[in-house]
Amino acid sequence: MKNKLLITILASTLLLSGCAAVDNGEYYSFNDIAGIETSNIIDFKVSESIYTSFAWQYQYDDYSFLNTKYEKVDFSIKAEIFDKEPSDGGDAITIHLMTDILLETYPTQNYSFNMYISYADYHLYYGSTIEGATNAYRSKNRISDKYISLLKDQRNRDGAYLLRVSGNSNASPDLPKTGHYAPGHKFSFKVEHVTDLTFYAYLNKELLTPVKDDGTLGGYSFYEFEMPSQDSALVITSDEFYVYRPYSFADVFSWVNAITKDTLKGVRIEDGYIGVDPETANPTIKYSEDERDIDYNLMVLETEPLVKTENQHVDGGTYRLVTYVLNNSAEYEIEINNGHVIYRDFDSYQEFRFDSTPTNMPDVFYPESD
Repeated sequence: MKNKLLITILASTLLLSGCAAVDNGEYYSFNDIAGIETSNIIDFKVSESIYTSFAWQYQYDDYSFLNTKYEKVDFSIKAEIFDKEPSDGGDAITIHLMTDILLETYPTQNYSFNMYISYADYHLYYGSTIEGATNAYRSKNRISDKYISLLKDQRNRDGAYLLRVSGNSNASPDLPKTGHYAPGHKFSFKVEHVTDLTFYAYLNKELLTPVKDDGTLGGYSFYEFEMPSQDSALVITSDEFYVYRPYSFADVFSWVNAITKDTLKGVRIEDGYIGVDPETANPTIKYSEDERDIDYNLMVLETEPLVKTENQHVDGGTYRLVTYVLNNSAEYEIEINNGHVIYRDFDSYQEFRFDSTPTNMPDVFYPESD
């Protein structure tokens, strides 16, 4: 996946100006104009007119009409499509696309945008709809009748739903294929155990449990599931934590279950800056054994939700190191960099964001004096 910040800036620039150019010749690709690949699309809906809010799911896997050549043209989408009456050449088939790329907004939103097939010429247009935007990208060729028919197909084909599948076919030789399946259709597949890697199977962001497991090297974990009554996604990944899925602190740090009011003696907070020379760094450290701070931090660990995000690996910014000191002298730490909770393992680095408003971060409010 592309860097989230880059996509955010690119998407904002394109949608606000509608005329950002990519100097690669006379024609541009879908990636050039939209800043994404069609593989980033997670939701694709169609409405027959700009005047209606009703939209239906595009139910086909053929996106080739998007992956076409585009040319930059002097064309105002607002003036030609939105402001003109249909009898005068206005209006368009509207394509609503949502991607798996998160924008840096609060609350977090997926990068989404629209494209338009003008009823005047049946070309596909991308660009800004704001007043004064006079440039747009237009498909080199008109969209064929074949794709117009597919786009206008509002039927749920034979009651089937789309299953999108991604994973390593070498590790899972009988992995189901992306396609449409009737609710209740039974699937079974296996995933191999390989050296230094553990694979996980997720259906609609929920971890699947093997029905049988041969844990030896070269053995397999065996899975079964039925097709849900909705468009779904099956993902086979070596990432223990699924991006955008919610987790609790205990899900991420198993030792959290050992921290209770009876076992927690105190909490130490260290705040500082990332990348500062240790010899000149002057972090702020505070420690508390106050019952109010104990209760507050236990509440945070028990109730504060986390969401797995794309890893940022930012070199600068601020950090908070939280240390939980137990009565038996054991200590456990949580690292928070730029507001993201960090999980580190021998071969894994993961980031999680807080997912509540207001956010309750680990902290102490009644520190002991020096």
